[in-house]
Amino acid sequence: MYEETAYLLLAENFKKLGFFEDADECYYTYRKNYQIEDPVRRLIDLAAWLFFGYGVKPARPLIWSALIIMLSGAFFKIYLSMPSGEAFFFSATAFTSGINPLLNSAIADFPHGGYPLYVVTVERLLGPVFFALFLASIAKTIIR
Repeated sequence: MYEETAYLLLAENFKKLGFFEDADECYYTYRKNYQIEDPVRRLIDLAAWLFFGYGVKPARPLIWSALIIMLSGAFFKIYLSMPSGEAFFFSATAFTSGINPLLNSAIADFPHGGYPLYVVTVERLLGPVFFALFLASIAKTIIR
């Protein structure tokens, strides 16, 4: 039987004892097993689990970021017939351009419209989101 109060008390006890990794795992298990009735909140909870492991899995935003860059790079390579290195570098530049304003000039001169422009726009929007998720995970797990 799932007892949510026991999980929360156990996680707090682990924190008090300095077993932060065990506390994070306990909290992660609690959130994974916690059932939310509201469909909108359930969808948000699913996204929190998937994209950053409820804030206790900092590797997840990095993995998602790498996946987005690789898939977008493959798209640019195939759709725009770019060389592999140039396609993936351009994808990484687009992904990080939302974080680093110095990269905006390289993206602003993007000569293509249509689908490639949509991919660049989505990358520019997702870059800061996954950067923020990574920072939130780091703040919750490493900086104590």
